[in-house]
Amino acid sequence: AAKRDTSFAVGGVFGVGGFGAGGVGGGYENTDIGRIVTLAFIQAYAKMVDELGYTRPGDEGTAQAAPKKTFTAQAPVAMRVSPVASARAIRTLPAGSILYPTGNQNGLWWEVADENDNVGWVLNTKLAPSQ
Repeated sequence: AAKRDTSFAVGGVFGVGGFGAGGVGGGYENTDIGRIVTLAFIQAYAKMVDELGYTRPGDEGTAQAAPKKTFTAQAPVAMRVSPVASARAIRTLPAGSILYPTGNQNGLWWEVADENDNVGWVLNTKLAPSQ
C-alpha cells in the first residue's frame, strides 16, 4: 500500500439513542483489505435494508408490483361492482381521474383502482393512456 492509501477517517455522532460511528477511506479501496472492507459494508447495508423490510425484488408492494401504465378518464365514467352496465355503481369518476388497471378484463370492461384505492369496473372506451 502506498502512503496515500493509508488515509482513513473515523467520525462519531452522539445522539439521544447513543453513539454511532462511521468510517470513510480515502484511497483505501485500492488495497486488498480496503476492497474487502468496502464489500463488507455494502453487504451489511443490503442486509440491514432487507431486515428492515424495505423493497426487495419480487415482493408485493414494491415498485416492480406497481402498475406499468395509468389511464385518464376522458369523460365522466361510472365505476361499477361488476363488468355489466346494469351493475351497481360504486362512484362516478370525473373527467381527468387517474386510473390504475389491475390487469383483469372482460371485453371492453377493465377492472381498475382509482386514486382513493376504490376498485371497480369501467368501460375502457372513455379512457386514454396518461401522459
